[in-house]
Amino acid sequence: MILGLEIGSAEIKAGLVSESGELIRTERTRTPDSLARFGYDLRSLIGGFLSSAPRAIGIGCSGIVNPEDSMVEGLSGRLNYLEGRYLAEFLPANLPIYTDSDARAALAGEMAWGVASGRSNAILLMLGDSVTGAVLADGKLLRGASGAFANLGHYTLDPLGPMCSCGNSGCLETYFSIRAIEAEAAALLRRGASVRWAEYAPSCEEIFQAAGEGDPA
Repeated sequence: MILGLEIGSAEIKAGLVSESGELIRTERTRTPDSLARFGYDLRSLIGGFLSSAPRAIGIGCSGIVNPEDSMVEGLSGRLNYLEGRYLAEFLPANLPIYTDSDARAALAGEMAWGVASGRSNAILLMLGDSVTGAVLADGKLLRGASGAFANLGHYTLDPLGPMCSCGNSGCLETYFSIRAIEAEAAALLRRGASVRWAEYAPSCEEIFQAAGEGDPA
C-alpha cells in the first residue's frame, strides 16, 4: 500500500491506496496558518495510516516542488511558510518519500490507474482554490527549466487585470477559480445586487447552487 498526501491552501488530504489503485481510506484536515502548526497537524493526520505499514509516501503539494529533494521552491498565498522547506522533514525518515507539484502528482496517478493510462500525451487541468496543470508529452511529465511549466493558473489573460496571489496581474485564476468566484460573489453583495444566497460571504458550493436555481446574479 501507498500513503498519498495532497497539501493545498484549504485542506491537507491523506489517502491509503492499494497497488491496483483502490482507495482504501481517506482523512483530511484544514490547512494550518503557520509553520509551527503544520508539522503537528500533518503528523496527527497520518498517524493512523502508519499502522497499516505503507511502503512509501507520495506527496502532491501546491507550488513549485523539487522532486529530487522535496524542497518547496516557490509557493505564494496561505502556504507561503513552506517555501524553502523540505517536505520530507515533516514525515517519518524510515519510508521512501516522493514529492511533486499537486497537478503533476495527479497526472501521475491518472497515468498509473486512470484516464491517461497507456497514453503518451495528455493535459491535466486542476481547478480549486487556485488553478494549475500538468502536461504529459511523448510519455514524459514535463517540468520546464524552473519546474513551473504548465502552471496554467498563472498564464496572463489580461496584463491590466486584477492582482493575483503570485504578484502578477490578470492571471487565469483571478478570473476562474474558487477564490475568484467567491470574491466576485462578495463584490455583488457589497454593490447591493439582489442575490438568493445568505447575506454573508458565500461558498463556491452555495454560488453554484444559486446558479442552478436560476439566480441571475
